[in-house]
Amino acid sequence: LDFNIQEFSNIVWSIGKLKLKIEQKTLTEICSRIIKESNLFNSQDIANIIWGISVIIHQNFNLNQKMFKKGFSQFEKNQQNQKNEKIENLIIDTMKSIENQILVKIEVLESQHISIILWSFATINYFPSLKLLNLISIQIEKNCHLFENQSISNIIWSFSVFSTPCIRENSFYPPISLMNKLYFRIETLLNSFSCQGLGNILLSLCYLLVSTSPNCLYSYPSSTLLPSLSS
Repeated sequence: LDFNIQEFSNIVWSIGKLKLKIEQKTLTEICSRIIKESNLFNSQDIANIIWGISVIIHQNFNLNQKMFKKGFSQFEKNQQNQKNEKIENLIIDTMKSIENQILVKIEVLESQHISIILWSFATINYFPSLKLLNLISIQIEKNCHLFENQSISNIIWSFSVFSTPCIRENSFYPPISLMNKLYFRIETLLNSFSCQGLGNILLSLCYLLVSTSPNCLYSYPSSTLLPSLSS
């Protein structure tokens, strides 16, 4: 992996984009370099790398799950479990190193970068710190008018994942003030959404609004937005 930082980030993004199946050794090398050099990433590098590595991890973990269904002997299963635990720990360390750099650069991240970061975390069910989620929420609320339809869809879907307590011990509920701004932004961009995009938003809102958090029980879309989404 003898590339400069920009080349490296583009390669990681490209591997994810092409959905290439890579060996665990290559995944380990990629993660190791991210951990070692994450402090050198600019905001675009962070967006490229977190998106690419999340897709790569998602693809590789799907393969690992299938391998467990092949009926290994107990000895083989134990060996595989040890390998799986090792790569899982490496992935956690990788995501934490990226998370730390996001905290450092939160003020300079563009709207598209923020939506990519949230989507990437949610895609692999990685729950970042509440501190980071709160800071990201502040940035989204402050610059909500800059987010386009795909970014809005990604944000709401990600929040629905982070607010689901049945799949993790922690949960995060976006502030009501932020949700109201997101509703308004959806209404503003309504005609630019695809049918699939609106469907994704409706489904994600269902998960958010049936959450057990009291903070979300009265954070419903406006009376003008709901009919528009449904029509």
